[in-house]
Amino acid sequence: MGLYKIFIQTKISFVFIVIILSLLPISCFSSNESNAQETVPLNSTSTQTKELVSTPEPPVPTSPITPTPIPAPILQGTISYEDTKKGSISVSDQLHQWTFSGKKGDIITLNINTENDSNLNPIFWLTSTTTFDRINNIAISATTSYSNNVIKAENNTIENIMLRKNDIHSIIVAGEEGSNGNYEITLNLVNQDTGGGLILFETPTSGIIETYDDIDEWTFSSEKGSIISIETTIPPESNLTPSVQMYYQTIDGNDSLVMKAIRNKTAQNTYNIERFFIRNSGQYTIKVKAINNKSIGLYTLQLLTISDTDGGQLLSGTQNKGNIDFAGDTDQWTFNAKKDDLITITLQSDQQLNPYMTLNENNDIFLTKATERLINQESKKVWILLIKDFKIKTSGEYTVTAGAKGRYFGEYSVTILSRP
Repeated sequence: MGLYKIFIQTKISFVFIVIILSLLPISCFSSNESNAQETVPLNSTSTQTKELVSTPEPPVPTSPITPTPIPAPILQGTISYEDTKKGSISVSDQLHQWTFSGKKGDIITLNINTENDSNLNPIFWLTSTTTFDRINNIAISATTSYSNNVIKAENNTIENIMLRKNDIHSIIVAGEEGSNGNYEITLNLVNQDTGGGLILFETPTSGIIETYDDIDEWTFSSEKGSIISIETTIPPESNLTPSVQMYYQTIDGNDSLVMKAIRNKTAQNTYNIERFFIRNSGQYTIKVKAINNKSIGLYTLQLLTISDTDGGQLLSGTQNKGNIDFAGDTDQWTFNAKKDDLITITLQSDQQLNPYMTLNENNDIFLTKATERLINQESKKVWILLIKDFKIKTSGEYTVTAGAKGRYFGEYSVTILSRP
């Protein structure tokens, strides 16, 4: 009995110790060396617990987006000027194509009408080619002429379009928002561009700018050394504000800009290229166009030949009129004087001339130059150039040279006084 009691007590104590030990952390039984991470050789047979990672679902492939095909235009036939054709859009997104032969310079108008029982809400375009791609169409103002662009109608009308090339042109008709029904389309020739061509000297020539990008090209020939003026006049009934430019045709056939017209400050309806000195013989072109899309109308163009006045004989006490005809021009005035004569020469100009004046012996030996003053006289700027009391040393003929600095030109007067 005593042994059994001792056995029972010993067993209870052992169980109690096991329970206590199980509650303690494992680190309490680890040595300092056991704190280091144990490296398991690659050929180790020990079993390791691995963390399971879920595999993502593979992406579901999507079908490529296929653009909705645009139907090709269905050729309906040809249409002539002053003609009306009937058609019927029977299927949504259907395109009709009408063609006509147009010439460069033709000015046309297109109209489309629908019948009373038609549900068609029409839209249509004009293009200079016989094919049409709705993706690439360029919708621009229906009052503008075109080259290779596409014109979209506004309010069922395309009006005053100037054709810029000889071509087979196409009219493309469709129903907006899938509408369908019957329609009538009318093509009219409004006018033909008559502007441009050969222009004659001293002959007023009329022209008209009919559309915004209408360009009239007038050609003429001129010889080196000629002096010309180009005058463009706008009549009161015209709404045109023009751009007038002169070009020289180079050897390779290209046009090189040489001068632009300037609006006359005193005559607001006149645009001038004044006293232009021709430095190269050949063909020249005057190009007239509108400066904006609100500016169209009539004009008159005149091409003039200007004679170079080139000075003359100066007589004492007499006022002489001169003209620097172009930028770089000089006038030569001559007079005779005796030894010991005192000569006073005065040049005046109320224009933007920026003049100069020199005195030379007849063998072109420079003697002196004029003093220059710019004064206010009767609300104008006046140039006064003066060579005063120059004493002649040798009897003979002398030359006064008048010119302008920079690109200036214009009128002046010159007076000489001689006293012994």
